Amino acid sequence: MKAPILLTLSLLAFALPAFAVPPDDAPMISKEVKRLEERIHKDTAAGALTTPDADELNREVEHVKGLVAKEPSLTPATRRDLREKLGRIRNSLDLKEMQAKALPSSSPSAAP
Repeated sequence: MKAPILLTLSLLAFALPAFAVPPDDAPMISKEVKRLEERIHKDTAAGALTTPDADELNREVEHVKGLVAKEPSLTPATRRDLREKLGRIRNSLDLKEMQAKALPSSSPSAAP
């Protein structure tokens, strides 16, 4: 009676890890990538970011995602480099947003 139960439990113990989601090697980097992607999309839709600027930023974010996917395990130096790249992307996004806000509006003025 105990043998079938033990056999079933042991099979489950070996089978469950196969269905588990692999752990994220760099959760903070992944969160920042998602945050930047959402912000770029939102700013492009709102008109606070031009399409060429959004394409450039998206390429840079995709490059970081490719580096994370390519590396089997990220070393502390690689993590630092990726965080620095993401910081540069974030700063570039801030700068491009400020430049877009500083551009004169194309709406007609009320003055004759």
